[in-house]
Amino acid sequence: MRKLLIIILIISRTLFLHAGNTVDSVLAFADAQYLKGNYRLALKEYQRISFHTDYSDPYFQLRLANCYSRIGEWEIARNYYDQVFNLAAGDSLLVEAKIRKISGLIRENEYNLALIDLFGLPDTTYRKYHREFNLLFGICYFGLEDFDEAKRYFKVVVAESIQAQEEIEKIFSDKKLLKRPKPGFAYALSVVLPGLGQIYSGDIKDGLNSFFLTESLIILAVFVAYEYTLIDAIVSVLPWYQRYYLGGLNHAKEAAILQRKRNRSEVYRRTLDVIMEYQKK
Repeated sequence: MRKLLIIILIISRTLFLHAGNTVDSVLAFADAQYLKGNYRLALKEYQRISFHTDYSDPYFQLRLANCYSRIGEWEIARNYYDQVFNLAAGDSLLVEAKIRKISGLIRENEYNLALIDLFGLPDTTYRKYHREFNLLFGICYFGLEDFDEAKRYFKVVVAESIQAQEEIEKIFSDKKLLKRPKPGFAYALSVVLPGLGQIYSGDIKDGLNSFFLTESLIILAVFVAYEYTLIDAIVSVLPWYQRYYLGGLNHAKEAAILQRKRNRSEVYRRTLDVIMEYQKK
């Protein structure tokens, strides 16, 4: 059975090469499709070459990895990037594969895995491309919410510019952007007074709506209890009050989380702007 499979493989390779489909022509077609953004079609052609020939060239493996990355098959892409890293003889190809793999991990919020790859870099490669890799270090630590470590790596990227370092220091010195609003505190405020947590988080409209809605239900409950009985008020109004009161607590926490993400995104954006401006000079 094994011999039969080997014979079939040899025959298929022979037919592939004698049907006018030379490796170079198929490769050129696949490259053209990749440049047009037809990544799935390009991948299909690259796979044909890989199946019918012993194509272990690192540049070819990089093409495969990039295709898988473009179509969102991150895990397969990472495996091919590792192959490129192991096969590559030159620094430039090795670095491109490593940066693309780490960038994919960051895109998936796999910051710890990205750090493992970064710490595993050869010293010579790290020193030669220290700006690129220090930037990735900074991004990973920022994603892990270790802002002091992130700031340190970002400043290393612009180590030759005192002005850029001072700008990054100033951006990170605004603790309100990095630490606030606090979701737990927003939740507690809304426990004390419905809507206050949303207002603290910057969602004034929702906060006022929550306040007036719950206060209106309290007034309605008092009215029903006065006109009818306390039991009527509890049965008819309390479930609605409980629903909107508890909903307001969750909304307050969510509003704080969302606003804090926006604040941190602002810090991140401003930091990258400083680094990009520095690199233009």
